[in-house]
Amino acid sequence: MEIITEEIRGQYLEDKVQVDIKYVFRESLLFDTQDKKYYQITAIAEYARKIL
Repeated sequence: MEIITEEIRGQYLEDKVQVDIKYVFRESLLFDTQDKKYYQITAIAEYARKIL
């Protein structure tokens, strides 16, 4: 698995978003995938992480 990281600097906390992409294994899906790959993409603003 290749991990790509790139940092982009923003002036404010709300300028930055952390993105996480994970492969979803076929065995965990409850439907026929027809040989397609599925990914879970999660994004959260840096500002939200500071206030939660």
